[in-house]
Amino acid sequence: MYALTFQVRETTGRAAAVITSSGFDLATGRPAPLLTGLPITVGAGAVLAPGTIRVRDEAPRNPARQVTISLTYTDATSESRVVSMTANVMPE
Repeated sequence: MYALTFQVRETTGRAAAVITSSGFDLATGRPAPLLTGLPITVGAGAVLAPGTIRVRDEAPRNPARQVTISLTYTDATSESRVVSMTANVMPE
């Protein structure tokens, strides 16, 4: 079991961003959904802090050491973009 805590920040301060899809991958090669209730709007200059999300690794033989979180969002120009980040993790 892993506890993921992250924030999404709209940095331009000019217009909202709309998150249209999200997922995580515990380096097992099987991405899974992350956020529910999509789409989610993050206002101009605002921060979305979904709290701690607990996820289970379905490949327990070798615990994951990294997680990648990916978000697809639409910006003020109605362009769809993808952002991702990778962090080191330890199982609980």
